[in-house]
Amino acid sequence: MKVFRDSLVVRQQLFLTAQCVDDYVGPNSLVRQLDTIINDLNIDELLGKYKGGGAPAYHPRTMLKLLIFAYSQGLRSSRRIAELCERVL
Repeated sequence: MKVFRDSLVVRQQLFLTAQCVDDYVGPNSLVRQLDTIINDLNIDELLGKYKGGGAPAYHPRTMLKLLIFAYSQGLRSSRRIAELCERVL
């Protein structure tokens, strides 16, 4: 039988709270510029073509941001784009 409880604090823990994604992206990054530009675009026609059904989809604006950024980095392959999404900043 244990005499003492295990510590609730892990001393090797680097972060106590989840980090904000904005902390990893520089203020003048291409990602921020694309985000601003695409947020200002009127994509009503694109939204109107989505019929729905099945599992919920990613928002078309998010996918557009991803594709334009990937293309700007010279990535055309869906596998390479998926790897880009998983890359640690």
